[in-house]
Amino acid sequence: MIVLLSLIVIVHYSQSKNFYYTLNDEKVFIEPIRNKVLVYNDTIISKESVERVCKKTSFNIKQIIWGKDSTSITLISNNEIDISKIQMNLSKYDKVCRVYRINEKEIGVLNEIVVRPKNEKVLLSQICNNNNVMKTYKKTYSNDFIITISNNSSPIEVANNLYETGCFEYAFPNFVCDFDIFNVYPNDTYFAMQYALHNVGQLFTDNHQGSYNADINAPEAWEITLGDSSIVIAVIDGGVTSNHPDLPNTRQIRLEGSNFGSGNPDDPSPMGNNAHGTCCAGTIAATINNNEGIAGIAPQCKIMPIRVDNNTITSSHIQIENAIYFAVNNNANIISMSLGYSDYYDSPNIFPNVVTAIQNAINNNVCVMIASGNWEETNSTKVAFPANCNVNYKIAVGASDRYDKRAYYSSTNPKIDIVAPSHRAYPTQISSENFEIWALDMPGYAGYNPDKGTYEILPNLGTNNLAYTGRFGGTSHATPLVAGVAALMLSVNPDLSPRDVYEILTETSAKVGGYTYTNGRCNEMGYGRVDAYAAVQEALKRHIQNKTFESGTSIVEYYPEIFAGYSVTEAIPYGNVVVKSGSNVTFKATDKIHLKPGFRVERGGNFHAYIEQPQANVMSVPILLRRNIESGEKTSKKDVNNNLETNEEFYLSPNPVNKILTINSLKDMSAIIIYTLGGQPILQTTQTEINVSSFPPGMYIVRALTTDGEQLQSKFIKQ
Repeated sequence: MIVLLSLIVIVHYSQSKNFYYTLNDEKVFIEPIRNKVLVYNDTIISKESVERVCKKTSFNIKQIIWGKDSTSITLISNNEIDISKIQMNLSKYDKVCRVYRINEKEIGVLNEIVVRPKNEKVLLSQICNNNNVMKTYKKTYSNDFIITISNNSSPIEVANNLYETGCFEYAFPNFVCDFDIFNVYPNDTYFAMQYALHNVGQLFTDNHQGSYNADINAPEAWEITLGDSSIVIAVIDGGVTSNHPDLPNTRQIRLEGSNFGSGNPDDPSPMGNNAHGTCCAGTIAATINNNEGIAGIAPQCKIMPIRVDNNTITSSHIQIENAIYFAVNNNANIISMSLGYSDYYDSPNIFPNVVTAIQNAINNNVCVMIASGNWEETNSTKVAFPANCNVNYKIAVGASDRYDKRAYYSSTNPKIDIVAPSHRAYPTQISSENFEIWALDMPGYAGYNPDKGTYEILPNLGTNNLAYTGRFGGTSHATPLVAGVAALMLSVNPDLSPRDVYEILTETSAKVGGYTYTNGRCNEMGYGRVDAYAAVQEALKRHIQNKTFESGTSIVEYYPEIFAGYSVTEAIPYGNVVVKSGSNVTFKATDKIHLKPGFRVERGGNFHAYIEQPQANVMSVPILLRRNIESGEKTSKKDVNNNLETNEEFYLSPNPVNKILTINSLKDMSAIIIYTLGGQPILQTTQTEINVSSFPPGMYIVRALTTDGEQLQSKFIKQ
C-alpha cells in the first residue's frame, strides 16, 4: 500500500512538473486544477443564465463561486472538466479559461500568449504560422504582442515553443488574476480607536469624540507606501517585547549588545511591567491588516529595540549616549527617543556626551526624533533635555489633541519643531480626561492593561486583548508617530538627509489649531501638526530633484517621473553636481519627462522641465525624450502621432488642473468615477465638468463607462 501511494505521488509530481513556462531562462512551474474553470466578462454576468446553461448541458458542476464584482465566476466539478464544451456553451461571455496554481495562488490562463520580440525584424506572423499556433494577434501600448490561439491548443506549451525559438525576450500565457489595492482602512481590531491616524469624529475611549480630520492622514499616505523593510527605526527606550503578536521578531532587529541597562546585555526586552518601549515601537510598526490589535504608521519597516534604564544610579546619560552610537553603528535610519530629563529643561548642554552623540547621528545621516516632555502646567514653556539641545535638524516633538489643538501638557516653546496627535490632558488638568491612545502592551504582564491604578481591562475583548492597551499617550506617543512618518518618507526616497526630513516635515505640516503662525511656525505647535500624506508626497517630489545628470548623456526612463505641471528649479548641493550655479537647463515634452537616476541641481542653478500642452482634441501620450546639453539635439524615441488613433475618444483638460476639469469624449458616458492613485474611489458623477479645487494636490485616475459598456480611462494632476 505504501509503495502504491508513493507511486501515485511520484506520478502526480512528475505530471505537475510538466507544466511550466520559461521566464529569463528559468522555469516557472504551474500546476493544473482540472476540475475548475474560470469564466469572466467585462460586464456583470447573469447568474441565472450561467446556472441555466450548466444544468441544461449536464456539466456535473457541483459549485459556482461568484467573483466579488459579479463579473467572474469559478465553476467547480467533481471530476475533470472538458473546457471546450464550457467554451462552446458559454461563448457569449468574453473569456473561459483553465485554472492553474502558482505558489498556492490560483490563477486563470487564457488561450492567449504574451510575447515581446527581441527586435523589430522578428516576423511575428511567420513564426506563429510555422508553429501552427496563431489565430489573431494585437500589439499592446508597449512592444508586447498578445497572440490568441485556438481553444484546443495548450497556452503553456505554445508559450514554451515560442520562447525556445530564441526570437523573444519572453513568452508566457496571459493570466487572469486580481491585483491588490492597499487596504488603506485596516482590519485591525482597534484601528477605529486610533484617531491619531484616522479621525472622522468617531467615538472611542471614555466615549470621547474628536474633530474630523484632526489626524496625520495615515490612510492617504498608505496609498503611496506602507513602508519598506530596509528602513530601520531604532527605539531607544525601556525595551521592546520579544515576539509580540502584533510585532514579531521577524520585523525586529534584535542585536547582541543592544541592552545598555541591567540584565542580559544581549536582550533588549523590557523588565517587569515596563511597557513603554513596546508601546512606542508598536506605534511605529505594529502589523497591519492581521485582524488583530492596532496598525503602526510604518507597518512594513523594521524596529531596532535598544534598551536603557530610567534611573540615575546606572548613569543613564551614559546609557543613552552609548545607545545612540549603537544605533548609528548598526545602520539605523531613524532614532526615536520618547525619553528625557525634565529637571534640565533650561540646560541644553547638561550632558555634552549626549549632545555629541546626537550630532554624530545627524552627521551620519540618521534622523533623530525626541519627545519634548509632558508638563503638569497647562501653559508650560519647558522642553526637556535632550529635546532642548542645540543640534540642527534633530526634531523636538510636542503633542496635539483630538481637536487639532495643543495638548494641555505639551510645551509652548520656540524649540518645539512639530506636533503629532496624542491624548488631550491629564485628569489633574481636566477631570474628564485621561490617557486614551491605543497601543501595544506586554502580553503576560500587567503593563498598562490592566491599568496600574484602576485595574481596568482596556481593551476587554478581542484576540490577545491583554497584549494591547487603550491607556497610552503624551509626547511619548507623538514622537514615534513622527518617526514613523519619517520612515514612510525614507521608504519612497532613501536619499533624504536629516536636513531633508526636517525641512519636509516642517514645510508640509498642517497649520491647525487657530494659532498665529509667523514665518510658518508658532510656539504652541511648532511648524504644525505632522501630515503623513503631504510629507510622503513631497519626499517623492524631491526624489525627482536629487538625481545626477551628466553632460552629454541622455535623459533615460526612471520612476518617479516629472509629470505635466511639475518644474524643478533647485536641489540641495551635495553629491556630483553637474547643473552648476548660474546655469540654466530647460527640457520640453508633450506629456512627461524621465530623468536619469542620480540627478542633482546646484543651488543657484536652474533646471526647468515643462510640458507643452497637446493640441485640442488630442490626448497626450508618454514619450521618452532624449536631450544632449552640449549639442542641443532633441529626438523622440517614439513618434507621438502613431498613438493618436484611440486618444481622441477620451481626454481630460486642462491637465494639470487647478479648479474645473473637463471630461472630453466622443462616446456617450453613463458614469464617471474619480479614483486616487491607490485605487480609492472619491467621486462618482455624470457631469463632464467637475470642480476639483478641493482635491489635495496629486495624481488621480478617471474612469468612464460608456453607454455601450466600454470603459475608458485617463489620469490628471491636481495642482
